[in-house]
Amino acid sequence: MSDEFVLDATGRIPFSGALNTSFRSFRNVIEPSEALHADMKVAMTARETDLGEQYSAGDTFFVPAVGQARCGLEAVALSVFRKHSENAVFDPSRSGAEWWTQVIDVRDDIGVHFDRDYGMEEFGLNVHPHVATVTYLSDRGGPTVVLEHSSGSEAGKDFSGSCERVFMSYPESGKHMSFDGRFMHAAPGDLMGKGKRRGLRSS
Repeated sequence: MSDEFVLDATGRIPFSGALNTSFRSFRNVIEPSEALHADMKVAMTARETDLGEQYSAGDTFFVPAVGQARCGLEAVALSVFRKHSENAVFDPSRSGAEWWTQVIDVRDDIGVHFDRDYGMEEFGLNVHPHVATVTYLSDRGGPTVVLEHSSGSEAGKDFSGSCERVFMSYPESGKHMSFDGRFMHAAPGDLMGKGKRRGLRSS
């Protein structure tokens, strides 16, 4: 038995209601705590890309819309999901938030990439989240740079082209930003100063 999988003309999984996918930034939405910082270090599994590998190693986590948070970070991710989807109509039993953390030195880059369901590539599809977010738990590190450019829904297809607008969000403890989950983005370490960059990323 298999489920039917549909993408609309914009490359999104169809939904009803309203969902704001524009670039937005909000200050003081969370009070960072020692417990959250400790959780971040435990959850941080991303590693540099190995020679010959297309993607970096590491795990992400998923919390269902109808699920219960298993830790403080997951509670934040679930809160982020519910806030951004409050005006959307969808099936909660098949929806939720994928989340992961970044605790890296400012000399390290988060390279240019798209957030997508990499498991769907074998079926020839690029499936992106509706909304991508970053929640900062420190003031240090390079900015999140978002390019208004998408890869399209066909996996492996050349997505080169022009970009009319670029958005930047500099780290600020307690700050939260969101943008269209189809867009290319990165966090270049050479654009900011010293210290550790800490953040929770959710799609």
